[in-house]
Amino acid sequence: MKSINKSNPTEEVKNTNYRMHKGKKGWLVSYSLLSFVLGGGYIANVATTPVKAAEVETQNSVKSADKELQSQVDEQAISDAKHNATIVLENKANSVKTAINNDQKLSLDEKEAQTATVDSIFNDAKVKVNEAVDLVSVKDIQDTAVANISACYQPRHAKNESITEPIHQTAENIPLVDNAQKPISKKVTVSTYRGLSSFFKTTTSSEGQVAPAGENAKKINTPVNPEENTSLIAVDSTNDKIESAKLTDVVTRNGEQTNTANEATVAGDKDEKRPAFNDLLGQASGKTETSVDVAVPEQVINPDKSISRDVATLAELAAAWNDAAVTYVNVTADITYDANVIFGIRAAGASLVINGNGHTIDMGSQKFQYERISYRRSPVTYLTLTNAHYRQGFTGLTGNAKALVYTQDGSNLAVNLDNIRLSATSSLGSDYHAIRAVMANSSRVTFSGKNVFVIANEVVRGAGSIYIANDSSVVMERTEGAVSGGDGDDDVDPDDPAGVDSESGEFAFTARAAKGSIGEGNQFVMGDRSSNAAGTLKGVSADFPALYRYVYSVKVGDDVSWMQEGFQYFIDGTRAGAGANDATYVFGQNFKLDCPATTRGGAIQLRRNQSMLFNAGTTMRINQRAANRAIINLANNSSVTFISPKELDLSVSGQNDVPAASRRGVVAGSGSLRINNSSIRTWDGTNSSTNMPEGQYTGKFTNMTITNGKATVSSTSGSINPNIMSANTRELQTDAIAPGKVKIQFIDQTGKQVGKDYELPFGEKGTLYEDAYIGQAIPLVSQDIVDHIPAGYMWALGNQIYAGAKADKQSGGSGKGDQGDADGQANIAYVPMDTGSYTYKVYVYGAKQNVTYKYVDVNHPDKVLTPKNIAGTEVDNGLVTANYGNTIDWTNKYYTETNVPAGYHYKIDAANQPATMVVSDNNPTVILYVEGDEQEITPTYLDMTGNALSPANPIVIKGRTGDTITIPDGPEIPGLIATEAILNGTPVSVGSTFEMPNQKDLGVDQKYTLVYKYDDIEKLKQPAREAVKSAAEIAKATIDLDKTLTSVEKNRQKDQVDTILIEALNNINAATTVNGINDARDDGCDRISKVHQSGASLEKQRADAVEEIKQHAAIVKDAIDKDVTLTTAEKNQQKQDVDRVAADIITDINDEDKAPDADSINKLVTEG
Repeated sequence: MKSINKSNPTEEVKNTNYRMHKGKKGWLVSYSLLSFVLGGGYIANVATTPVKAAEVETQNSVKSADKELQSQVDEQAISDAKHNATIVLENKANSVKTAINNDQKLSLDEKEAQTATVDSIFNDAKVKVNEAVDLVSVKDIQDTAVANISACYQPRHAKNESITEPIHQTAENIPLVDNAQKPISKKVTVSTYRGLSSFFKTTTSSEGQVAPAGENAKKINTPVNPEENTSLIAVDSTNDKIESAKLTDVVTRNGEQTNTANEATVAGDKDEKRPAFNDLLGQASGKTETSVDVAVPEQVINPDKSISRDVATLAELAAAWNDAAVTYVNVTADITYDANVIFGIRAAGASLVINGNGHTIDMGSQKFQYERISYRRSPVTYLTLTNAHYRQGFTGLTGNAKALVYTQDGSNLAVNLDNIRLSATSSLGSDYHAIRAVMANSSRVTFSGKNVFVIANEVVRGAGSIYIANDSSVVMERTEGAVSGGDGDDDVDPDDPAGVDSESGEFAFTARAAKGSIGEGNQFVMGDRSSNAAGTLKGVSADFPALYRYVYSVKVGDDVSWMQEGFQYFIDGTRAGAGANDATYVFGQNFKLDCPATTRGGAIQLRRNQSMLFNAGTTMRINQRAANRAIINLANNSSVTFISPKELDLSVSGQNDVPAASRRGVVAGSGSLRINNSSIRTWDGTNSSTNMPEGQYTGKFTNMTITNGKATVSSTSGSINPNIMSANTRELQTDAIAPGKVKIQFIDQTGKQVGKDYELPFGEKGTLYEDAYIGQAIPLVSQDIVDHIPAGYMWALGNQIYAGAKADKQSGGSGKGDQGDADGQANIAYVPMDTGSYTYKVYVYGAKQNVTYKYVDVNHPDKVLTPKNIAGTEVDNGLVTANYGNTIDWTNKYYTETNVPAGYHYKIDAANQPATMVVSDNNPTVILYVEGDEQEITPTYLDMTGNALSPANPIVIKGRTGDTITIPDGPEIPGLIATEAILNGTPVSVGSTFEMPNQKDLGVDQKYTLVYKYDDIEKLKQPAREAVKSAAEIAKATIDLDKTLTSVEKNRQKDQVDTILIEALNNINAATTVNGINDARDDGCDRISKVHQSGASLEKQRADAVEEIKQHAAIVKDAIDKDVTLTTAEKNQQKQDVDRVAADIITDINDEDKAPDADSINKLVTEG
């Protein structure tokens, strides 16, 4: 029977319908080839049963295929499986090798090694596949090889990358078919529907478990017996367990999706904030609230090379400098001094990058000078000097212009110094010295890389703001040859127009930068992990601090170090003018200050509302070589605060560093100094840590405030001697206290703790926490914390965080700056004192897992049903996503309505319908049972000229979506007969089959149509009559010509033919359908053709006749012998006569002319 189908959007693969082939011994089923889904499980399909006639109902059973057919199918299945497995392995190998070769981060040797491994695994697997003897072995070999090939690719990760899952788009209505793969003929097990327990098995109990819906549903954590059958999960799900919670590895099965075209993927969380998190995670030490980020200038990282010049001589360098159009200078060799070269004054706006490429450039007395670059009239101008050792020399006693970079007005000039060394030239004589690096009023100067200045005066003079980038350093070594600023008015002091001596400082803020200028703010900023070191000439005392005058703000990041020797003070806020009344000086945690010799009293001097804050972990050593004033002088309302210092050593000594009695103590003034979480030792008079190492006065406290030289203390235990701090104190030291405990708990999206507490290993060598200190703010957004997240989880971000986190505010911490971010997620951990313990909650979220599900038609489990959305849209619909630990509700309308294949509905009462599933790292494909919607097709009826007909009893073709429908006979119309059917415009025969579409939802031009064509019934009956009559005539003629039959036998057979003929004619006359007429005709002809039965062959009939004559002759002769009335002679005579007559008859019987047929043979026998 012929199958007719229209394109159906609910299917990508059409199954061959079952055909019934008539044979002498019954009916055989012609099975469709079953798809062997590589990467999927083996599914024993239930045979599709054609649905008959109008008001069709699904049949409940079909006959199984015979053993011979099954055996053939088995052999073909193994052959096809091997073919498909080879293709899959080859495709996988090519895909992985392409990925390896395209990875720019891999070296050539690494690529060759990885591709060689791929080839080796592929070749080995190919041999094993060819040697396999069953489907299971083929599948196992293939799966193992695919996994091993995938593992060959080992990319280099520069940093953790965000989790991103591929989105598979399906071309609507167009099935994607790999023509290279053959369908697998798999043994078919036919049974009535019993859920899918007849062909699905569970995976082991380590996989994600699905809870069935209904009142009798068991708890999801009930152990699963792997030997039991269940329809809840498909055996084709394979997942790799998560080995680590590192963000690059959290996604399981992320290399390839194993779901086929009929499987939908549950979407994972979009995780849109992950890239920003990974960027933060990749930073050197994470971020704390005290971090200061000073980036390397863009001009250093991405210089403008639009107009570039290569230079190898001083003349070429000068020519490039004098050409305002040049944007980039590339130094290709060491450059020696040339007395004939003159550097001009470069125009404002002519930005330039000079890359020294590590070469030495001897400038002599030449400099890089710009014309005035006023913020009011000139564009921002960038001068960037990078990777060079400059040599320069000036002589004389005065001169602000004696600098490597100079302009009188730098209010719109940004100078970037990156990996620069400046020292004196040897080309001009010993009286020439390098003076300073930059002189540019109100400019902005940024240092990056390692910079060393062996100079006579300041590194920078006149700038409005100075920055030192993260991980960068500045070193100043003072030489002879200092000059004063007496040759110009470019750095006039508003408070002292006579000028300021420039001979002593390192960074000289000589004026207030105007508002709107590029250096506005008069601030000094050091990024995380940067450093500065400055020393005076041969230990000679300088007249000013290293950082001095108009400094309104100091902002220093974490892990910064500052060393100065021979300068007056560390910070002197008293000479910064009225603009600095509210100046702030903030130092990040783990700040290190080393001042082995400050030359004037008051190493730190503040006034008015100025404040200085040293965050946790400060190490400070100040040896003040002046006893006339306190080391820290705090006037008015000024303040200095130490939060949990690691080590303070403040002492007063004489010029020869011998302990000297302080006249004002260590701390003086009406302002306040605060220290917390410390153990302190102090000495007065001339006592010191050298002769009394245990301390003259000691105490351990949580808080101490010193005002007017007197201390107010909150002690941890006992009382503290009030003389611990006084006007006589000459030395103060704090001792680091052992840190307490910090524990990390991991809380999932449901608020439950997962995994064990992770206690940070304070003091453990080789760890990040080896030098942990009290009060330290530890960034929890770190690779170490991420590495300790339990398997299957990742750091939670945004709405991934447990809903109760915001209200909890990290309740296990200190309750201060460690209350978590805006969502309640842990970000900072404070280290408590020795007896304290803080517990922080790091909220985690399940990593994206591969969760697939598919819809199965309870009436046709073998059909391929395509969900409306292959790629899940759970996130967009506010549903639970496929992330580890989440519970997916399979009864949600999204799964029971929204995504159900078109033309189907969720079958609520189906056995083993799933209810929920907790996402694990190994999730089976979930089966959701559906049933086709009831559909109807109403035929139309036409005569041969196209006129509409109206039968008395019209029919309606009914069935469910996916049912196989057999086109029934058309209804009776008197005098007419349905001769053909037209399905969707294509003529077909009655009895052909098609698959019931989703008729209700198809458009008007896509709905299935069925038209019956009628003709005069006699046009079919008369030929049928003639056919059986002709068959009868032929049969009777054949009988008449049969010499093996006697006349009686011939007449009997011919009578039988006539009887059958009459019956056939009556049946034809009574038939009302084409099939009825054809059946009556065929049955009549068939029966008539079987009536004729030939007799025995003439040879056998002659032999039988001869034997019969002989037997009769013997009987007669025996009677003669027994006749007592005859003499012996008479008996002999008569027996001779019998023999003679018998011989004559036998001769006639064997004579074909005398006995040509059965009648003549019988006559001779009868007469004989």
